[in-house]
Amino acid sequence: MDQENYIKHILNRYCGKETEWGLPRMQNTPAPVDYVFTKENRPSEEEQQLIQKRFKGLSMASAVSSLLYAALNTRSDILWITNKLAKSSSNPGVKDFEALMHVFGYLRKYPDYAIKMYSNYEESPAYKICTENNIEPTNVIGFSDTSWQDCPDTGRSTSGFKVFIGGCLIDSQSTMPIPVALSSAEAEYMGACNLAAMICHLQELLYDFEFLSTENYDVNGQKTDTPSILLIDNQATVRMSKNYKVTSKNRHVGRRWHFVRRGCKEKRFELKWIPGKDQIADDCTKTQSALKSAPHFERTLIKIPDKVKGFKSNIVGNR
Repeated sequence: MDQENYIKHILNRYCGKETEWGLPRMQNTPAPVDYVFTKENRPSEEEQQLIQKRFKGLSMASAVSSLLYAALNTRSDILWITNKLAKSSSNPGVKDFEALMHVFGYLRKYPDYAIKMYSNYEESPAYKICTENNIEPTNVIGFSDTSWQDCPDTGRSTSGFKVFIGGCLIDSQSTMPIPVALSSAEAEYMGACNLAAMICHLQELLYDFEFLSTENYDVNGQKTDTPSILLIDNQATVRMSKNYKVTSKNRHVGRRWHFVRRGCKEKRFELKWIPGKDQIADDCTKTQSALKSAPHFERTLIKIPDKVKGFKSNIVGNR
């Protein structure tokens, strides 16, 4: 499942030959490694004049809307930077426009990546990550990560997740929960709560697909003896999901976030620790060098094989 043609269309629309800024240079990362969204990026009068000169006629809101359609469907690798740019779209500064050009340069280099649906679940990266870390894989697997207090204006943390069913990427998210976390463990726990809520929704949806309109359908909801796996790269978060003791270090955590603890107790899901190198939701929470981001990117999406491209071309030609 891919949006290659759509991505090429938006590149031509916003970086075509008729634009004054021209085709952006190819990039290895979705965002500049030094880009930080902050109110300090809002333009001064001098910068507004510079923007009018360099990017005359380019609407940040329009460009971000086009990017969001790709990010929310098949290109989770640009989800973080697209959401950050969306926050700046009403009054973008020079750094925001430069980051936008960086995204276009990245898509120019990697337009042909797609979501793969696996006929053999064991071939999927999600399955392999579980087995390599001695975790029993389940049909529904979620990865959750959080970047603690990465917003310099509010102190809020960016949380992100990716959910795989049968090895196929089904949903991804990059968001910034409103509460300000007082520790990295709390921030990770809040992120795990967002993922847990999505896992529960998908479990109920899968249950309906299988049992709705049958005699076995349970009107009280979905029940399972096999918890889905939530993969977290923070040991304290995993312990908080299992430890029911209230201490001075976790009593400030609001009741909302103990949705995770209740879900673990009900065996709807179970938190497991994995090392950071296997945390493929990492690119939903921050910008980083290609050395770190590329492995996550390559295990989430696949490059469209040449034979598939040829098949698609024949279909278009026959029409």
